[in-house]
Amino acid sequence: TNGTAYTFKVKATNAAGSGTDSAASGSVTPRTVPGAPTGVSGTAGNGQVVLTWTAPASNGG
Repeated sequence: TNGTAYTFKVKATNAAGSGTDSAASGSVTPRTVPGAPTGVSGTAGNGQVVLTWTAPASNGG
């Protein structure tokens, strides 16, 4: 919702279960709805995944 402050956390989940939440991000308040990222892909590695994407033209702010 525009004008509402948000924070974010990240948690990994796989066949072994879920990890712990990351620390909360700093608070952000978008003025408009951000665009969606494009070209999102993930590459599995040894105990990790590498995520890549192209940022949207509008970040909502």
